[in-house]
Amino acid sequence: MFKCKFVKREMFLYVIFGFLTTVVSFAAYFAARWLFDTASSLPAAAFSWFCAVSFAYVANKLWVFRKKQDGAVGLFRECLKFFAVRGVTLLADLLIMFLMVDLTGFANNLYELFVRVVVSLVVLILNYILSKKIVFK
Repeated sequence: MFKCKFVKREMFLYVIFGFLTTVVSFAAYFAARWLFDTASSLPAAAFSWFCAVSFAYVANKLWVFRKKQDGAVGLFRECLKFFAVRGVTLLADLLIMFLMVDLTGFANNLYELFVRVVVSLVVLILNYILSKKIVFK
């Protein structure tokens, strides 16, 4: 499919499916906000995270890392590891946002957008490394 080395293909696909995961996340969030119509954004955010991580697991397993797992138990363990890793990077995301936005007290939307972009890049890199080293090794 690609005329470049394996790692470049893998990273390219990881970025493409990362973008698509973001689209799934946004779509799931706004669909949940519309369907559930609650005052809190937390149920929609949790639903969005679950949908995005589920999509990312399938995409990473089948197309990015192309790993086959034998048996239901192995598949379950792999999926559990993937969700655990994504849970860790979710906590890192929340912690960095708290430290860089909430604690600093900057009420500037441009600054917050900048921090959000930086955090997203950090999480993207962490997710790739942890997926490659822990989940799909």
